[in-house]
Amino acid sequence: GGPVVVLMGSALKNKGVQMLMDAVTWLLPSPADRPPVEAVAGDGKPVRRGPSKKETFTALAFKVVFDSHMGDLVYIRCYSGTLAAKAALVNTSQDAKERPTKILRAAADDYEEVQEASAGDICVLVGLKSTRTGDTLVAGGDRQRARLVGLAVPPPVFFCGIEVESASEEKQLQFALQCLLREDPSLVVREDEETGVLQLGGMGELHLEVVLERMRRQFKVDVVKGRLQITHREGLTAGSEATVAHEGVVSGKKHDAEVTVSMEPVAGGSEPATVDAKDCLVVRGDETFTGGGKQGTLESVL
Repeated sequence: GGPVVVLMGSALKNKGVQMLMDAVTWLLPSPADRPPVEAVAGDGKPVRRGPSKKETFTALAFKVVFDSHMGDLVYIRCYSGTLAAKAALVNTSQDAKERPTKILRAAADDYEEVQEASAGDICVLVGLKSTRTGDTLVAGGDRQRARLVGLAVPPPVFFCGIEVESASEEKQLQFALQCLLREDPSLVVREDEETGVLQLGGMGELHLEVVLERMRRQFKVDVVKGRLQITHREGLTAGSEATVAHEGVVSGKKHDAEVTVSMEPVAGGSEPATVDAKDCLVVRGDETFTGGGKQGTLESVL
């Protein structure tokens, strides 16, 4: 019920940016004023980590950026404790050990090396091998193996096939995909079981176009994009039935056919149930025509 502050500007034209940064300082609470963050221990029990340097180190990797000179730069927010340079870490999301070679403080494209980071800091770690966007990092000696909530990423619905012009670019393509997957957890790479074509999945057509352009511009991979495929799910809320009659001449004889399609919602609790239409379709009549009738019906409704 309180007031809502609205700031207007344009990052592209550098208008209102300074006001926005000042508003962060003036209006948003200090990390020290925030309540302890909720996490889940390795045994499934809830734990809380307060914004104190005396607590066990806990941080969230909220962004991963590939740099051609320094490798992967992992941006983290420190929720508790203190991290010293080259200290051992554990990625509890991936169950992997990590050890950063440098701790950097970022200001746009400028980086300053620091010796430690503590609760409330936002910094950049260099040298991590397995950490992806949304992962939790804790001190190497953390017995609780706490894991923050992280990011809830919905499954992708847009897919397109990708390939390179020559086999010599295959290795560079795999490297580019590896870097991009660490940066963006909403990206998915899969191989079509029937054709063997590599498919890239994302949240939308623009999302995929941006990723492909980055592969061409940043990783120097000449990627060829295939036809876009959209995966969507639909469900019935009520039953329905329709009947269609057809008359035709087959081998000089007149035949009549009548097809009735009846559809009912499938009970699946709070989530829509997924059922293969081939297992549900029942066709009755002359065995000579039921096979074709079933195939034609499936092609019409799917």
